[in-house]
Amino acid sequence: MEKAMLQKRAMDNAKASVEMEGFKITNIMEELCLRVLRGELSKDKYLAEYRKLRASYAVQP
Repeated sequence: MEKAMLQKRAMDNAKASVEMEGFKITNIMEELCLRVLRGELSKDKYLAEYRKLRASYAVQP
């Protein structure tokens, strides 16, 4: 099985697990995770991007 297919399968399994717990994974979050799996994004850079993303969802007064 090719690497991209294995990465997609891993992402699909993780996404299903998270959604079974009642949470939603957005397309942007999924893409960030896939970038980590492909080695394009380090853990620290992923966390920085994730924090920016979460901040953008925060309710602004």
